[in-house]
Amino acid sequence: MPNSRFLVDKMGASHPIRGQASDIQNEVRSVKQSNDKLVAEFAKMTKQPAAKVASDLQRYFYCDAKESVAYGIVDRILTPAKTGGMGDGDGEYVAMGDMASGQTYGDQGGAGFGGGWNVDGK
Repeated sequence: MPNSRFLVDKMGASHPIRGQASDIQNEVRSVKQSNDKLVAEFAKMTKQPAAKVASDLQRYFYCDAKESVAYGIVDRILTPAKTGGMGDGDGEYVAMGDMASGQTYGDQGGAGFGGGWNVDGK
């Protein structure tokens, strides 16, 4: 959606790590492994170099809808349809990755968000 903003952040110590040195070492090792996996998966999904992703994740990484498309976080921007109230019910909803067209929510004919989203304002 055109007014969306994204915040991407790596794992960190959200609380002080306490305990014996070996406990702290285990916690740090676990967080580092999780962050390394996050960088690798995010680089793979966005097709960005892992070094760039790692650098971007050193601090909070914010981007708006257009920047998220350029970065590869989302495939395209969806906007509400302009005709027929909430739209024509085509049910297309695209997030990270390659989602199938015609995705439905439960037994509804739309995407579960009112249906009828236009892709890139078309």
